[in-house]
Amino acid sequence: MRKLIYSYGIVLGILKMLIYKVAFGKSLFFEGIPHFEWSASLRLRQGSSFKLRRGGNIAQGSIICVTNGGKMSVGYNSTLSFNCIVTCMEKIAIGNNVMIGPGLKMFDHDHDFYTDDNYNEKGYTTGEINIEDNVWLGCNVTILKGVTIGKNSVIAAGSVITKSIPANSIYRNKIFPVISPIK
Repeated sequence: MRKLIYSYGIVLGILKMLIYKVAFGKSLFFEGIPHFEWSASLRLRQGSSFKLRRGGNIAQGSIICVTNGGKMSVGYNSTLSFNCIVTCMEKIAIGNNVMIGPGLKMFDHDHDFYTDDNYNEKGYTTGEINIEDNVWLGCNVTILKGVTIGKNSVIAAGSVITKSIPANSIYRNKIFPVISPIK
């Protein structure tokens, strides 16, 4: 029964991608049969594009939003696990054979908050994100604009990435908890 339900979800995901293909046309590109889970969501605005290569997988609950002319690609055999949120306004490139754990947050932009005006009207600053081949991103990793993660690297769970990581590296945030008494 469990296998039947899983297969049903895959079929619904394929149908969803075909509907997206009709709606988005050339802005959406995928090779072979896309593995886009039924509860995953793709928001693709005019002038933006999304590519999902063969073997790419977008798991349940993930939300991908590509807007403002942004370009996002997911390489061969790369997986975004459950409940990932990716927002792209410039460029996000995920290489081949990349494993992304559940709860990833990836944003290639920041709000431009140096203003006396309304923050919503000021705009954004952007910077490309490049995840090279054979990278493993643990659960609940946050990746911010202007970052490249070099090939064959591992990013530990819960890490916040604000600067580029060289190839063949293991990165983990060193968090020193501070416990203070309530006075």
